[in-house]
This record gives sequence, structure tokens and C-alpha cells, in this order.
Amino acid sequence: MEKMNVYSDYTIKILLSDLLAEETKKVVWMLRNEPDNPQSGIKAVELLREAAEVNLKFYFTEPAKELNVGSVGIKLLAAGANTVVKLISSVGHRLVKKLSHEQLGLVADFVEEHLLSHHPR
Repeated sequence: MEKMNVYSDYTIKILLSDLLAEETKKVVWMLRNEPDNPQSGIKAVELLREAAEVNLKFYFTEPAKELNVGSVGIKLLAAGANTVVKLISSVGHRLVKKLSHEQLGLVADFVEEHLLSHHPR
């Protein structure tokens, strides 16, 4: 059996609007070129939060509505998605304050690879 590439074989495509893709490029630049600027990490966390929020809605909440899951199911999915988004934000803001310049560069690499790689240029 062929070894699975964990980063491409079973990941979903991350959706980004053109506006969010442009913001992503700016954040990647800031993380690499202005790691001392506290806004670099803050903007990265907010970007990941927004991308998660949009994609959770697209991949879970909206399909559930189309499948007529019912109002209770929709509310449960929305509550779960909301919890994930809040966790990304709260944990991300605490964590980003502790990252070194090198680690912020790794965050930039991650964001570029996993968010921008799916967006048409």
C-alpha cells in the first residue's frame, strides 16, 4: 500500500475570498518581515479565526440546512462551530504572544501553505 501524504490526500480545500486571500498575503509578509510588531501575530490569529469561521459554515452548517437536518441539529452544529472559532481566537491570542521570530516564520509558512495554496492566484 502506498504511503498517504497527510497534507494533501485527505485534507479539504480551504475557501478564501479574494479579499481574505489578499489579507492573508499581508499577514504572511508581516509575520516574516515584522515579527516584533505585536499586530503581526494578532492579525495571524484573526485571519485563522475568520478562515475557520467561513469554512465551518460552508462545510457543515450550510450543508446541514440543505439536508433539512432540522433546527436543533443546525443549532448544535452552529454551537460547535462557534466553540471552535472561540477556541482558535482565545488560545491563539495567548499563544502568539509567546512565539519567537522563528516560530512566527513557521506560522507564516503554515498559513501560506494551507490557506493560500488553495486560492487561485
